[in-house]
Amino acid sequence: MNEPIRYGDMIRRLADRINRLDPQGVPSALRSARRLTGFVTGASPAELIAREREIFPEALQTAFEQAAERLLAGEPLTRIIGKTCFYGYDFIVTPDVLDPRSDTELLIDTAKKYFPDPQAPLKILDIGAGSGCVTVTLAKEFVNSYVTGLDICEKALITANENAKANDVQQRCVFLQCDPLSYSEHHFDLIVSNPPYLTEVGARMCEISVRNYDPRLALVGGEDGLRLYRDFIPDFIKKLAPNGRFIVEFGIGQGRYIKELSESHGFAAVALVKDSSNLFRCVTGVKPI
Repeated sequence: MNEPIRYGDMIRRLADRINRLDPQGVPSALRSARRLTGFVTGASPAELIAREREIFPEALQTAFEQAAERLLAGEPLTRIIGKTCFYGYDFIVTPDVLDPRSDTELLIDTAKKYFPDPQAPLKILDIGAGSGCVTVTLAKEFVNSYVTGLDICEKALITANENAKANDVQQRCVFLQCDPLSYSEHHFDLIVSNPPYLTEVGARMCEISVRNYDPRLALVGGEDGLRLYRDFIPDFIKKLAPNGRFIVEFGIGQGRYIKELSESHGFAAVALVKDSSNLFRCVTGVKPI
């Protein structure tokens, strides 16, 4: 029989264990401990506060400890609980998809900057849809848009379809399994992509939460990390409508090359976009009329 322990003490003990990890560990220890406790017990944040001094159910202590050990071993909390938040929307996360990150929200912000009318009936293409977080979010933010998401991974697209349904945009999102270069539909108003951009060496140096849990297919973009940009950018100009725009995310230090590549393939008004940390993380350009 386990020793009785209160909810609050259980949460604080886990937070302390997280804090003792090295800097590669889990940030925001108390918040992570609360979220994990809520996942195991089914309690909402408000309910956890109300139960602060109540005894934690003995029947759940084993499940709690197993989940805690996974977290302390470096598994992302989002993968343990099977969901995450992206741009204010909830998304299912499975082992088959890249864990959505706040960095990629810059794609959405940039799209909204250049297409300020949320009612615009945009025809949008998302290349490398993965979980569908970008595809679905664009459909939510542009309420009259029709968004196509492409990916080569069948299992990822199962998750993407589930996320479209969960966010009630399945009528305006379609997901297709195919090589994007062989996809012949064209005249898109907007093309977005967050392609794999890590180098082989860079992928091996990633923290455990990335290296061991994100699909390698979604991380590595060849020896220099730029292979898919060389493939995709010449293809964008074929798929876009006149005056159509592309927006792609890239890794730190890759912007100048991708900007020059875009200009060399005929795009106009090519610009690098900074994130909240003042780092260039996206590039955008327009197909001339």
